[in-house]
Amino acid sequence: MAESFHEYRHTRQAPGEPRLRWFQCDYFELFVWFDDADAPLAFRLCYERGYSQERAITWEKASGRIRHDAVDGGGSIGSYAPSATLVAHCNSIPAKVIQRFRQTPGEIPTEIRQLVIGQLEAKIAAPGG
Repeated sequence: MAESFHEYRHTRQAPGEPRLRWFQCDYFELFVWFDDADAPLAFRLCYERGYSQERAITWEKASGRIRHDAVDGGGSIGSYAPSATLVAHCNSIPAKVIQRFRQTPGEIPTEIRQLVIGQLEAKIAAPGG
């Protein structure tokens, strides 16, 4: 995967769950969930994919809050693939993540990109963010 976002257009949709769109490049993975009116409900931006400590930033419209977690990739058992889980991580979101997200080209619609950048910048600007 190159350093350019690609959208997986045939993302499996879970019945009864909000619609999901999935974007990915070498460094990032972005999941965005939408309501029936096609308005974003939540996003999860994973970064440092393939590095020693992947991180995930999750925003939910209902609460207006952002969580910043470490991703625990789990360990494989025999031939079974590991299941990743989020582990509480209280460090602030590095400004370099926003900058890199902003500069990474690809198939993310402008309104989604602006939502993600706006929420991340608001988190950094907030006291304790």
